[in-house]
Amino acid sequence: MAAEAREEWDGVPGFWTTIGDASVKYHAWGDGYDDARMIDHSGGFTAWYERDGATVGEFLSFRFTIAAIAFWIVLRPRVTMRDLVPGLLLGLAYCGQASLYFTAVSMQDASVTSVFQAVTPPIVAVTAVLIGRERARPRVFAAIGVAGIGMVLVGLAGDGGGKVVPLGVLLAIASSAWYAGYLLAGERIVKNVEPLVLGCLIATGGAVGFSAGSLALGQLRFDFGSEAWLWFALSALLSTVFAVTAVMAGIGRLGPSVGGLLTTFETPSTILYAALVFGEQLSPLQWVGAMLVLVAVVTVQLPSRRAATVSGR
Repeated sequence: MAAEAREEWDGVPGFWTTIGDASVKYHAWGDGYDDARMIDHSGGFTAWYERDGATVGEFLSFRFTIAAIAFWIVLRPRVTMRDLVPGLLLGLAYCGQASLYFTAVSMQDASVTSVFQAVTPPIVAVTAVLIGRERARPRVFAAIGVAGIGMVLVGLAGDGGGKVVPLGVLLAIASSAWYAGYLLAGERIVKNVEPLVLGCLIATGGAVGFSAGSLALGQLRFDFGSEAWLWFALSALLSTVFAVTAVMAGIGRLGPSVGGLLTTFETPSTILYAALVFGEQLSPLQWVGAMLVLVAVVTVQLPSRRAATVSGR
């Protein structure tokens, strides 16, 4: 307050302090937060001050509810009674995977959690071969290995790697195993159900499952800020309506192994979004990891020599 006129900061104020032999510069507000948590990094730490946050249950419930409304009212897919049961069951199955994943994210950095999602493609590929769904293709398994190395570099190299919480790791790996089963089941169902219809039913089943579960656990509090609705809507439209439909359409055309491999774009994308939104800097090793993932995806998509010879005839 100056001369009876209210003054406001035009940015987060910065401060310098000395701890031992080190000088530390930090940016922070003094108050106005509901929760504070510290995340260790290699060579430093980040302190997060949060206010008006939504619970994991609220985020998932509103995300899938908005997505279901968008499907039924805007896109209006032609759903038959034959499609109803398998689609809704797949949506309910998705609830387990997403719950495990976002609970892990609430414990540790998203970049770290996404690294351990890299075990999804190997689980999908090996299971598909074991149950006779696909034949073993050395190039796909080699690409999975290259992509896995890339995931580790992207998520854990440099200052972008956050603290690894053992329980968070277990939840992330469990989420990967669950997601592998989801992809395998989806690949079988999408042969008889259009991807848009399947996406609609997955969103509807997810909305029912997440809302019921969150209500039972007492996570529907409605004490979040108005800005949360923007993130609910963006997540519903981009990460659910578009992404779920695209994944189902993709595995229907490419098979579960290649489809699972292509989902490894998630980790470098997570790191890139974190850099753009939160100002995190990517280290050289992280860029190398991202390139390895891209190389793996391009390699697995190249036509085989035998297929090229047959088409050339």
